[in-house]
Amino acid sequence: SQSAYDVVKPDGTIYRVFTSAINSDLYWTKSVDGGFSWSDPVLILAGTIDGFSVWYDRWSGIDADQIHIAYMESATDDVWYRNLNAATDALGTQVSVLAITSNVVGANQCVSIVRARGGNIFVAFDTDGGTEKGFYRATSIGGAFAATLVPKIGAAGSVTLRLLFATVILYAVARPSWRGRPRSAWVTV
Repeated sequence: SQSAYDVVKPDGTIYRVFTSAINSDLYWTKSVDGGFSWSDPVLILAGTIDGFSVWYDRWSGIDADQIHIAYMESATDDVWYRNLNAATDALGTQVSVLAITSNVVGANQCVSIVRARGGNIFVAFDTDGGTEKGFYRATSIGGAFAATLVPKIGAAGSVTLRLLFATVILYAVARPSWRGRPRSAWVTV
């Protein structure tokens, strides 16, 4: 899985969410000078992070500064959600997406997150070589997650799960003016 995600705010501030190479904990840090210097890292979760994903509200056309983080960790074998308010640097409360049975490190793990333009937050995951997977939705930031559907994962494993998001995002609209951001806008699903 990816070890760092960068989010760039309209004012140029860069937020980086990353796992530590030393202990696999999850942190965030920010730079206000284009990445020349960084704030001290702030701990999001102390634990063995097996995979994580990040989404920024403005990538969905939502005029807000929430960074959404979904992650899997092997201490409790759970999938979690937490938000970071990039206007105030305040971390939201950690919310359980699902308490899974086990989380075997390196077993085709994948977790993805998106916030739809209508405000729903979606988390999809696959772990343990496809034996535990799901697609969950929360209708508000910090709200409870509920199963939306269970994707069928084929031999391609995580790749199929990522394609699931592409099929959920119907009628994507190109936004060429969004420099450095995904070129698609998400619809309410």
